[in-house]
Amino acid sequence: QVYCIECGTVATCYCPECGDCMCEACFERLHEKGNRATHEPNFFIPCAMCKVNPAKLQCTYTRGKYCTDCYQRKHVKTLPKFLELKPLKIDYKRSAKQDRGEPFVDPNSIIGKPGKVTVVAPSEEQDPEIKETFSKPAPLET
Repeated sequence: QVYCIECGTVATCYCPECGDCMCEACFERLHEKGNRATHEPNFFIPCAMCKVNPAKLQCTYTRGKYCTDCYQRKHVKTLPKFLELKPLKIDYKRSAKQDRGEPFVDPNSIIGKPGKVTVVAPSEEQDPEIKETFSKPAPLET
């Protein structure tokens, strides 16, 4: 489980611009005014099996969303053996602003560099895990 950095309860969302996990109440309280009012949360998707941990992988065969433990220990055993299926990685750190092409302040880039605004998009060169262990999204229709 992931816990809120403010109150210690179970976190329900992640703020990509702050880089923190929070419960919904703390997110609303901390982001109600000032520059943080423009931040948008990414809400955690509960694992389809255990319903406790946030889902981190999406199956490309069933499209189900699972935590790492449930996917590796249970779900993989239900998949057809003749297919080489790789899950999609669910990225809570990616901001919806990035998808819309709006400027996004990466919390890792502002340390020691105040005022720097960068648009961040993970690529296969930056994250070798994308190329080696995860599939690209399957088309919705064939």
